[in-house]
Amino acid sequence: MIDVILFHSSSEAMWASRVLKKNEIEHKLISVPRHLGSDCGYCVSLSNTDSSNAIEIIRGEKVPFDRLKQNVTI
Repeated sequence: MIDVILFHSSSEAMWASRVLKKNEIEHKLISVPRHLGSDCGYCVSLSNTDSSNAIEIIRGEKVPFDRLKQNVTI
């Protein structure tokens, strides 16, 4: 299981990915799992241990996001 951060747009998801990469947080930019739905086609997936740190970094960089879903099965 993984955690995913959902966004309102693809550009926000890509922005968050660049911010996380710069801060050396291991993640993947993936298509939103169908069962979660979203206004956007992409989300950021990460391990459960990195999600709270990733959210702090994203908030610190003022990247807008919709929500964090934890323990998602893909």
